[in-house]
Amino acid sequence: MLKVTECAAEHKTTPLVLDASLSLVYDQRQKSRQRLRLDNGNEVAVMLPHGTVLRQGDLLRAENGLIIEVRA
Repeated sequence: MLKVTECAAEHKTTPLVLDASLSLVYDQRQKSRQRLRLDNGNEVAVMLPHGTVLRQGDLLRAENGLIIEVRA
């Protein structure tokens, strides 16, 4: 299972390449720690700092370097 522990910062000179997407409803975007499925069906454990709120277009980085886009 993939582990997501940080938000990815996009650099304007070198944009990040998206590897996957994660569609979340409002309540799911409010939780910083949960087990979810990516849009492609792979399981992911989201373990962000407490209080993190995700928004449409936010980018997350998995421990293996995978870049995931949040979809509202």
